[in-house]
Amino acid sequence: MNQRGFTLVELMIGMLILLIVLGGLTSMSTSLSNLYLYTSDKIVNTEDHRYILGQISNELRLATKISSITDKSKITYESTSLDNQIMAGEIYLDSVNHSVVFKKNSVIINSAGKGCIQSLEFILKTPSTTNKREVTINMLQKGNDQTFTTKVITLNDVPN
Repeated sequence: MNQRGFTLVELMIGMLILLIVLGGLTSMSTSLSNLYLYTSDKIVNTEDHRYILGQISNELRLATKISSITDKSKITYESTSLDNQIMAGEIYLDSVNHSVVFKKNSVIINSAGKGCIQSLEFILKTPSTTNKREVTINMLQKGNDQTFTTKVITLNDVPN
């Protein structure tokens, strides 16, 4: 008698191979999912930091006076509103919430980057050829030590 079919041993070996392949695919899928979450989180953090640096740049670019940089993580400035009123501004690092705080006339108008900023540093220079002020801003991302840097030159002449 000539019967066709697989023996029990052949079926067991086939199932073992299938199990190994499925285990590998599951492991690879999990790794790719974790990589996706890590990458998307990093992209969001980078976008947040660029947004914060953009806000700081916009505020300082329009400054008519930069009063002081007290402890390098805080800058005080003045700007003029659309109705020509002088607005006192302040930008500083909230070290408790790890965020950047924006104040206008002693009122907090915005707090950005909560939980993701390790340090903030302002470096003020006056170029010798102009009365404009140059501010370098260094912001260190919390957790992975990535530093974001930008330079801002005021549009207005700013007295020393």
